[in-house]
Amino acid sequence: MSSVISRFAPSPTGLLHAGNYRTAVFAYLFAKHEGGKFVVRIEDTDVARSKPEYEANIFDALAWLQLPADEQYRQSEHRPRHRALLEKLISDGTAYISKETPKTPEEREEVIRFKNPGGTVTFTDVIRGEITTDVTDLGDFIIARSLDEPVFHFAVVVDDADEGVTHVIRGGDHISNTARQMLIQRALGLPTPLYAHLPLILDSNHKKLSKRTGAKALTEYREMGILPEALLNYLAFLGWNPGDNREYLSREELINSFDISRVQKGSAIFDEVKARPHYIVEEAVNLEE
Repeated sequence: MSSVISRFAPSPTGLLHAGNYRTAVFAYLFAKHEGGKFVVRIEDTDVARSKPEYEANIFDALAWLQLPADEQYRQSEHRPRHRALLEKLISDGTAYISKETPKTPEEREEVIRFKNPGGTVTFTDVIRGEITTDVTDLGDFIIARSLDEPVFHFAVVVDDADEGVTHVIRGGDHISNTARQMLIQRALGLPTPLYAHLPLILDSNHKKLSKRTGAKALTEYREMGILPEALLNYLAFLGWNPGDNREYLSREELINSFDISRVQKGSAIFDEVKARPHYIVEEAVNLEE
């Protein structure tokens, strides 16, 4: 049986918050529990918004949380591979160059669209069970702005396959993307990884945790004096539990205990009060004693 490979694939277009890193924590713990590899891929194909300081902040935060990558990639380095496969789909008649009428100055007069075969796509989510999507309503969706500018759905399919990713662990807001990506996988003859869509994280007002609603960048918690062991433990318990009454686990205990079947389907609440230094630092100190 091939080794498990999970990945964390952030975009360096801003400072990431705790909800983003919860995905990294789960992907890391799962891979290490299974004796596999944890891959970090920087998805930097949005040239206008990607910034080196945001990429540096991502690796800084991962190092602080002690989530080292076994392999690192940068999506922009894969452009020749993306281009070759886009050309293949066009040659096969599975994709085509579409003339568009731009509605804004940023939109293109030509894009590359995938020829949607219609019907339904079904997959078994590791956390949520069987999910079926009628892809007919998706129409012929865009997979690239040009041969050198693939969009998210296309690039991640190619990169996951080339990097040997076996398990895609990501937020539940990506469920709607999976059917598109599976259509592309089939057209290219690429393997389909197992998908595990995590429960959304809500703030104390039960709104989706996001920068727009005031979510802090993860590195701000370090500046508040919170210990990485404490925040790692807190993030691990956002939508998961070890199946017993333990509430505070060390990094090694988290790895040994992490069973992805115990991830809940319902949303988890990120409680800012519990992330304050006077609470979480004290508990982390107890872990180290």
